[in-house]
Amino acid sequence: VIDGKNELLLKKLHSHLNDSSAKKGFFVVGSNGTGKSLTMLSFASICNKIAEASRQPIQRFMKAYNIILNKELDFSKGNLYIDELGREEVQINTFGTKSYPILDIIADRYDNGMITHVITNFRKEDLKPKYGNYIIDRFNEMFEFVEIKGESNRK
Repeated sequence: VIDGKNELLLKKLHSHLNDSSAKKGFFVVGSNGTGKSLTMLSFASICNKIAEASRQPIQRFMKAYNIILNKELDFSKGNLYIDELGREEVQINTFGTKSYPILDIIADRYDNGMITHVITNFRKEDLKPKYGNYIIDRFNEMFEFVEIKGESNRK
């Protein structure tokens, strides 16, 4: 359903599909239940159909906390959709070794010019204490910011 809440995002996603020179991903922010994740998952599915037909790297759509659990996966290829950014633990300990998987993945993708999309309930400013200026400053170059306003669609 296209409505006043999601119309801008849908128009931008449509433009993104038709622009092979797009360099930025989307940072989609909004309240719970506004359709952010469903919309971006649908967009990733469409992009995967296009990628399969043209033998391009597949789009990967994952919850931020699942990225941490699957850190052995290669996140350096294809577009990456990080859902629920800000809800995961920033630092994890593995046998006494501290690591920062989300920070490392975002920094690596920024350094390599890889398109990354973020879906979150947190505004960029709200994420600064969690991720620091180092990562948040890169968001301006990495993302086009789109807010979905309104109440939850869940009933």
